[in-house]
Amino acid sequence: MRTMLGFAGALALVAACGGRASLSSDDPQAGSAGAATATGGGGLASDGAAGTAPGSPDAAGIPPMDGSMGGGPSVRKRLIFFYTPHGTVLDAWRPAADADHRLTNMGTILQSLEPFRSKITVVEGLGNWSSKGVPATTHEFAASVVLTAHLGPRGDDGTYFRAGGPSLDHVAGRATVSDVVFSSLAFGVHALANSAMVSVNYDVDGTAVPLMNDPKEASLRVFSSQGPPGDFTTEAAIPIAGQLQMQYLAKALSHDVTRSASIRWCDVQGDVHFPWLGIADAYHDLAHASGGAKRAQFIAIQKWFAEQFRFLLGQLDAIPEGSGTVLDHSAVVWISETGEASSDSGASIPVVIAGSLAGYLRTGFDWRYDGRSQADLLLTLARGMGVDKFGDPALEPGPLTELLQ
Repeated sequence: MRTMLGFAGALALVAACGGRASLSSDDPQAGSAGAATATGGGGLASDGAAGTAPGSPDAAGIPPMDGSMGGGPSVRKRLIFFYTPHGTVLDAWRPAADADHRLTNMGTILQSLEPFRSKITVVEGLGNWSSKGVPATTHEFAASVVLTAHLGPRGDDGTYFRAGGPSLDHVAGRATVSDVVFSSLAFGVHALANSAMVSVNYDVDGTAVPLMNDPKEASLRVFSSQGPPGDFTTEAAIPIAGQLQMQYLAKALSHDVTRSASIRWCDVQGDVHFPWLGIADAYHDLAHASGGAKRAQFIAIQKWFAEQFRFLLGQLDAIPEGSGTVLDHSAVVWISETGEASSDSGASIPVVIAGSLAGYLRTGFDWRYDGRSQADLLLTLARGMGVDKFGDPALEPGPLTELLQ
């Protein structure tokens, strides 16, 4: 284990990246040693099996993604959440598996993940519970429990004003805080609303963690670089902004700046559109109509999200580490607060896990549960990151042993 990063840790980061550092202690996502960020040479490379979409710009000032940080263990476990709102169309999302639960085909929505099938586990049937055995049924508090497994108190107006506890990305990050610069990093892609009702990232007191919602902000905070020119906050910029954010995330992991991160696409209250897919309707409206006339459009968006997930996996799988890659030593979890989009219910939320978390998880399988919850999944992942307990004890969480080696 490396000692806590202070000035010495910051200088080590600078030496590895070939740049300069700035220190601050007031970053809400920084570890207890304060935030150390570096600027180095080289552009934002288009690494990874997924490649880079045409027109995706390079960003100057980001160190090369080569795992060159040095120091610490040769294999580092990492936890990454990839969140998309409004659920899915389960019969189009569901992959094919044999009698032994081994994945044989990734199906319709997840088809672009076929190259990573051997490194993926699909989990279906988990309830996003707000209380024991009760799936969350509204987007707002469904979002607040999907990564916390702990529903917060209601405000005077009857709405939930915070989660009941921290999200797992925050807790897992705190478990590695003495080894890294940032305990966790929360990226956003057009996730404009950041209230406690729609966030999925929460601090220890249940308050929503601010997102880095603009690639320029992420570049400046993590790498002390101004990032690429342009406005990445518009709907039209979502594809490029998303890939920039995923590349920044991968590079932060590559240089051991953090071992816990999340990326949140849009939010449950926003009426985002997807004009690059030729779809004019608002995403929220499409979700509610996905059981009928708007099914094809909603599935097209889910397939696009799958392609973005594949891009992130490609970035991580392109970074060698030990006898494998950063992806092999991570758990990258694609999750949503809702199951069947048209039902507006947290029953049977879709979960895709990529990476084995350094041999902790079995991969290449499809597991379907009944009567289990997101609390069980989060506890399983927490223990893989060295955290023994997680979530509301009232949910009676227990590990999903089928997922384990």
